[in-house]
Amino acid sequence: MGKFRTRLQVEGLDQRWLPSGLSPGSAPGVVATALMPSRTTITPTLTWPINSDTPTSVTLTASVGGGLVAPTTVGTMAITRPTGSVRFYYDGAVVGAATLDATGTARLTLPGPSLGQHPVKAEYLGDAQYAPSVSRDGSVGLERTTRTTRDVTETTYLDGNGGGSSGTASAGSTSPVGAAAAPPAPPTADTLTWDDYPKVPSSQWSAGTTIQNVLERGETETVVTTRDSNFKATAEARIKVDGKVTPRAVLVRDKSFVVRGQESDELLEHERLHLRISEYIALKAAGNVPDLSITATVSVQGDALNDPNFKARDAALAKARADYVSKGNAFMKKWNDIVFLVQKQYDSETDHGNNVAAQAAWFLGHYTVYADLVMKGQGWKV
Repeated sequence: MGKFRTRLQVEGLDQRWLPSGLSPGSAPGVVATALMPSRTTITPTLTWPINSDTPTSVTLTASVGGGLVAPTTVGTMAITRPTGSVRFYYDGAVVGAATLDATGTARLTLPGPSLGQHPVKAEYLGDAQYAPSVSRDGSVGLERTTRTTRDVTETTYLDGNGGGSSGTASAGSTSPVGAAAAPPAPPTADTLTWDDYPKVPSSQWSAGTTIQNVLERGETETVVTTRDSNFKATAEARIKVDGKVTPRAVLVRDKSFVVRGQESDELLEHERLHLRISEYIALKAAGNVPDLSITATVSVQGDALNDPNFKARDAALAKARADYVSKGNAFMKKWNDIVFLVQKQYDSETDHGNNVAAQAAWFLGHYTVYADLVMKGQGWKV
């Protein structure tokens, strides 16, 4: 019997190119004289241990198929899955090769990526039955931002003549700290004087002391993206707090005041203890700051006209930032609630500084006893 040329397509054998009445395997002596096309894809994955600042490795996985789900026979020739080697490219350069396993898969592991976007590609070198093929580009990306962030709550304590107010508290807020010049160092309870207060001609109260609870820390925001040759992108964003976080209680000079002529030593001691109470609780807050670090992962499917890398990156960052702010605000709220409860009790028992005996008791240490009780009641370690 004569020899006939056979055309084999990616999705299987195309019988239209066989002579009438013949099908693959039905006639001995039918010989395939053309290489079958192969199809190569690449999928990068990252290994990022939870205790590592950046991914420690990237694994490139190539899959090579020829459209056959199982070995078959054309005449006397057995048709198998693609065999042989795959060459891997990273940043446009060959970085290694690997042999296909029985499933048509080859892998190569490289060190973790440096900053920036890195294209990756796989090239199947072909074998006796399958033609070479090259994947579309995938990519691996790494971005990092370092900044300082400050969480702040603020309370004003109104004292002296009139009394009747234990202060007003603002909600917690998170904001980046800019590069502006640092203001003069605020006073502590030990150094506070009336010179730190703007003088006003009159008010319902003799004085008002505004204190901020401040949680400032350095942060590193890292996001990695991977995209395979089928336009599926995955992004993982992490926000990690760097170094020690030190809560502080800070007097806000321009929001505090004293009525001119009311600057008595007794009233100043009352205001100093407002600041001292906040400083004491801030010291205890340092041992109760939770791990604020956050991880968020998002996958996005794109297409040839819509690179999904940035959509995945932006979605992961948005989720991580929202969770991070929520976690920080929850701590700030508890901290502010503790301070507010203690300060409210202080003003209540001392009548905003008008009860001299109660003022003396708080000054001699009652404020630490009561503050510890409140902190324990809120689940803090003291």
